[in-house]
Amino acid sequence: MLKERSTHVKCIYACGRNADSQEHALPAAFGSFKDYPALNGRICRECNRECGLLDEHVARSGYQGFFREYLSIQGRSRNSKVNPFYRGSAGASRLTMTGSAPTGQHRKALGFEQGRPTELRQVLFVRKDGEEVPIPITADISAERFKNLIAHIDMSQIAEVHLYADESEMNQIHQTLKQLWPDVDFGPGKKPEGSVTYGPPVIDFTVTERYFRGLAKIGFHYFLTQITRFTGAEDIFGDIRDFIMTEGPLDRVNHFVSCYTGQLLPELAAGMKPSHWFHLITAEVDYHNLASHVQLFMGPEFRAPIWRIQLAKNPSPVVWDEFYGSLYVYHDEHKRDEYDGEVHTSRAVRR
Repeated sequence: MLKERSTHVKCIYACGRNADSQEHALPAAFGSFKDYPALNGRICRECNRECGLLDEHVARSGYQGFFREYLSIQGRSRNSKVNPFYRGSAGASRLTMTGSAPTGQHRKALGFEQGRPTELRQVLFVRKDGEEVPIPITADISAERFKNLIAHIDMSQIAEVHLYADESEMNQIHQTLKQLWPDVDFGPGKKPEGSVTYGPPVIDFTVTERYFRGLAKIGFHYFLTQITRFTGAEDIFGDIRDFIMTEGPLDRVNHFVSCYTGQLLPELAAGMKPSHWFHLITAEVDYHNLASHVQLFMGPEFRAPIWRIQLAKNPSPVVWDEFYGSLYVYHDEHKRDEYDGEVHTSRAVRR
C-alpha cells in the first residue's frame, strides 16, 4: 500500500518540527515596513520564539535601544513596552545616559520617553563622600524588585536619599518604598524653576554574545529571503545555525561577525549625509563566500557601524559576484501611518 507523502517542510534548525511560521528578517521591533521581505515556511514557531529573544536583545540593547526611543519606534503593538533606560531585557543591561548637571543640581539619570529627553523617574542615593547613585524606577515597581536594584549599595555609606517622580506617581512609589523602609518619609520636593539643561550626554551600554547572535540571525534570514536556491538547511550552514541558536563563549563571535570599515552605498562613501533614517541589509555571494552585511539606524545624525556576517563557504564557486540589498527607509514621524517606512530592494550580478 502506498503511503501519502508529507508535504510539510521541516524547520531549518534541525529540531524536527514543521516550519510553520513567518519570520521577519529585520525584527518587527524596528517597525513596520511596506514591501518588507519575509522568510516563510523555513522556521517552526518554537525556534521563531527563541529567535525573538535575540531580536529583543538587539532592539533594546546597544545603540539600537537608544535610537528606537529617540525616533519613537514602537514595534508590534502586542509586545510589552519596555523602556531600555529603566530596565534591561533578554539578558542585556539597561542603557544609562548621564550629562553634566547644572550648578546646584544633583547628577540624575537621564533618558527618553515618547521621543523626548527627560530626567527619569528615580531614587537618588548620595553617599557620604558625595558620589551620587541614581536608580531609575517605574511607577509600578514592586518592593522586591527595588530591593534587588539597590542590593549593590552599601546603605551604611548613604547620607541622603531623594525621590524624583511626577506628583501623580509619588504616593504610589512612596507606599512601595515604605514596605522596605517603614520610617521613610519623603517631604515635598522643590519644583525646578524653568527648564534644566544638562551638558553633553554620555550613553553607556553593555551587550553579550546574544547581541551578536541576533545580528547573525538578521543577516542569515535576510540572505535566505533573497537567494532562494538555498533553503538554509544545507550542511554548509551548520556552523552559523549552531552559533545563532546556542549560547557560547564571547570569543567565538569573531568567526561569524566582524566590523566592516567601508561604506556600502556609493553616495555615503563619497561623503554625502543621508536625509532619512534607514537600515541596510545585504545578501552576497562571491567565488569564496556566502555573506551578509547589517547596518542598523544609519541617519542624518549618526554614522552606524556595519557588521559583516560570514555565513558559509561557497559550495559551488562560480566566477561572478551576486549582491542583493534592501534599504528599510523610515518615513518622517508625522507621515507614519500603517507603515513606519518602506523597503527598497536592488540586485546586482557581476560576471
